Amino acid sequence: MKHALIWAGWYPQNENDYSGIFIKKHIEIIAHHLNVNVHVFSIKHYNHVWWYKKIIIKESFGNVHYWIIPAFFPLKLLGYFIIPLIEA
Repeated sequence: MKHALIWAGWYPQNENDYSGIFIKKHIEIIAHHLNVNVHVFSIKHYNHVWWYKKIIIKESFGNVHYWIIPAFFPLKLLGYFIIPLIEA
């Protein structure tokens, strides 16, 4: 079976959260045909420059890796590339 890497900027964090629900529904449909690996990057305005948080959300198609990163300029621009390297 083929694989798909999905990077999203929006995804619901819990069952009662409807923001980004359409992205979740699209991923569920894609997961019927492909193995999916989902990473969500959410940029938040926090005071601490090096603060970041990773949440793993268990879904029917696998785990969703939800990264919350600060809006500090270099980290905001490079965070999409640095964090996957940290996890590897």
